[in-house]
Amino acid sequence: TGGKVFTSLAVGGYHTCALEAGGRATCWGADFYGAVSGVPANTAFASLSAGGYHTCALEQASGRAQCWGYNVEGQANAPAGQAFTSISAGRQHTCALEAGGRATCWGDDRFGQASAPA
Repeated sequence: TGGKVFTSLAVGGYHTCALEAGGRATCWGADFYGAVSGVPANTAFASLSAGGYHTCALEQASGRAQCWGYNVEGQANAPAGQAFTSISAGRQHTCALEAGGRATCWGDDRFGQASAPA
């Protein structure tokens, strides 16, 4: 994309997202369900992960998750106010790790994929 320099990259079903050095997220490709146009503005992210048609990222300042794009199964409904150290988006579910290593998942759980072991 025009010679921009990125620090990380995440590839979804039909879209790609990347982080610039300051943490700004940029996405390109098919804008199904807001996968490209839904990127939160004026937010610096530490990391991101792209799923089928959605992307989730962790805010640099707080570790809170923000997600955008397809949300039919709740995969873009990140838990409010929780801080995470890493995040991974699947086709229609998302999981993130808390600082203590506990996994929290949300979205489609039809095969138990969003039910982390206790």
